[in-house]
Amino acid sequence: MNTCKVSKQLGCQCLSCHHNADTNIWSNKWDGTETFSLSASATKATKLANIVHKRLVKATGLQNRGAKHANYQVLRDTSMPAILTEGGFMDSTIDIKYMRNSAWLASQGYAIADGIAEYLELKVIGSTTVTPAGNTNTEKYYKSNAPKGLYRVIKECGEYDGVKFNESKRIQTLKVSTAFTVTESIKVENVYRLKTKSKTYVTAKKENVEKV
Repeated sequence: MNTCKVSKQLGCQCLSCHHNADTNIWSNKWDGTETFSLSASATKATKLANIVHKRLVKATGLQNRGAKHANYQVLRDTSMPAILTEGGFMDSTIDIKYMRNSAWLASQGYAIADGIAEYLELKVIGSTTVTPAGNTNTEKYYKSNAPKGLYRVIKECGEYDGVKFNESKRIQTLKVSTAFTVTESIKVENVYRLKTKSKTYVTAKKENVEKV
């Protein structure tokens, strides 16, 4: 498919999503995410790249290699704002640990989509925790009958190695747009926890996470 041609026909922003490679030999000498636009004079594309890149870095937790400029065909041969994202190195022993996680990969897509929405000045539902109009669900938690599947973080929260957070080790802080797979919701005293596919636990509060 000719990305430039299709973008011109549709009259939309041109977005090319990639995963990087350096020498195709495993190494820990390179890692991280970067986003490209054509040049500083391409002000709309540069603005879009900066917005998307900021969200990518926050969602993935990868090293920030920066928003850059490059004379790539997909950026050059378009008549609309065009950017290219590199969501980590496939030959990096650092990045590949993340890239083998489908939920983590999904978080990249959400971050990019939210960045485009922000650029177009649309309401970003997930990452800004805006409640959709007409949503009258007042339940505070995803309870024991909560659907299994993919969830994403809409407000930073912790990931723990045990269901009782005050007695467990906090593994990491989950950033906004981070995605994870839920296998069940468990009640602990008067609160609920989501058990992940990795057998870790995250709060079931709807102010922190949402079902995708």
